Amino acid sequence: MSDINQREHFRVEMTVPVKWKILTDSEKEIVNKGMGNTLFREGGIPSPIDTFLEEASPGSKDEQLYQSLQLLNNKLDFIIEQMMSSSQNRISGNDNIMEISASGLKFSSEEKFEKGTMLKMELIMPGIVQYNMELITEIVRVTESDNRYINAASIVHIREDARDSIVKLVFQKQRIDIRNNRNSEDIN
Repeated sequence: MSDINQREHFRVEMTVPVKWKILTDSEKEIVNKGMGNTLFREGGIPSPIDTFLEEASPGSKDEQLYQSLQLLNNKLDFIIEQMMSSSQNRISGNDNIMEISASGLKFSSEEKFEKGTMLKMELIMPGIVQYNMELITEIVRVTESDNRYINAASIVHIREDARDSIVKLVFQKQRIDIRNNRNSEDIN
């Protein structure tokens, strides 16, 4: 993270698989009307595990158990969905995110995008409860590096629980990075 962080949310460098598809004109119109959530697969209906988790005492063994069950349930839903979805409904591009925050991300691609291109993205975020996330982004900057394009994108639409998961992941990764830097300084 060589640049000074002047963004709304902190960001971290990490590699996360991402799939994307360019939005059609009619899909862009839906997003511009503030109804981007209708483009997501998940309807936002809570599972019974979510209800139990809300009622559990913070920091209790029950909360830990329900979080584990929620993660397992999300992963199973994702696997079942991938097995059942037809190839024509799958997302087209497949790349890696290099940097992420709750307000945007950077990813590399072989395809060059124009500034303003809107993408529906699907992230696989191992290690957090919100395992599979969908979001809508808009390309704000494109640079070329080693025959690939580095795309900076702003998050235009995301479910709040997914944004919360990204924030938690960013802080978790920052703590690990700080700990690793301290350990490497102690060795030198």
